[in-house]
Amino acid sequence: MATPSIPQQSGYEIHASFRAHGRPTVPSSSTAHWKLTCNETNAVLQDWTAVTVQQNLDGITLEDCYVLVEVPGTILTMQTTLRERERKTVTVAADKGTAREFNKDYPFDIVRGSR
Repeated sequence: MATPSIPQQSGYEIHASFRAHGRPTVPSSSTAHWKLTCNETNAVLQDWTAVTVQQNLDGITLEDCYVLVEVPGTILTMQTTLRERERKTVTVAADKGTAREFNKDYPFDIVRGSR
């Protein structure tokens, strides 16, 4: 799967599903956390932020367990002046700070230029 590219200062939404062995998995907490890091500078652009876990049920069958991470465009800026493209990573953590903690990275690129 190709890494998504978005213009700098554009908002970005990530649908992060919690799955184990191909099946939806419900974290023990109804809150997950996310943070945004610049891969080029290792700067944390948004520290751990709480987000509510959602469940999609088809009758009594759990179809999906997920969070929607909405990254505001105000923090999606270029950290260096020499590059036309920078890699950022949103890390989503379920059961943060417990023995069951699960992390998944969602990389994407922001590109310099007009919106």
